[in-house]
Amino acid sequence: MKAIEKLLSSPLVVLLLLFVIGEITYFNAIPGGFIWDEYGLILNNEAVRNFDFWHFFVSSPNNMADGLYRPLLSIVNSITFQIFGFNAWGYHILPILLHILNSYLIFRIFTRVLKFKNTPSFLGALIYLVHPLQTESVAYIAGLPEPMGTLWVLLGMILFTDAIHLKKGSAKIWKSIGAISMFVLALLSKESMIVMA
Repeated sequence: MKAIEKLLSSPLVVLLLLFVIGEITYFNAIPGGFIWDEYGLILNNEAVRNFDFWHFFVSSPNNMADGLYRPLLSIVNSITFQIFGFNAWGYHILPILLHILNSYLIFRIFTRVLKFKNTPSFLGALIYLVHPLQTESVAYIAGLPEPMGTLWVLLGMILFTDAIHLKKGSAKIWKSIGAISMFVLALLSKESMIVMA
């Protein structure tokens, strides 16, 4: 047990293990094509195809009056389109990588913020990584707002708890500004990320 705890004390080893397990878990989503909402979000969206940056902040992500305000999603989809074009596999890789990174951040929160040991922290991150509840947001291209918003929420939590434990000074101010910035990015990714407040 001590050997496992020591092995998991290396952030690189933990990230590598989560990466391998995450890729094995979600690999079958990569060859999938575009479906349903993805046509309106990406393929038939002229603003995304032409990287119309300012348009992303004044319209819905799929150019419909659906009440969604997700400019960061449109920006990321547009950048992805500039790189991968109409190749769906490129869009599937991003939520998978974000989900793996989120599981690593959960490990960091357990060990750094909650002071759990490495082994139970890794098991918690692993459950988050492979839990079937996550499948839709990770395997479905239009589900990108969930792992993207979660990334900002988790980073914001880490920065906020770091800022709380610091005494007055510039580091405390910068970490506080960073936490607030993560909150804004989370809101620009998905409206329900208001839970971070």
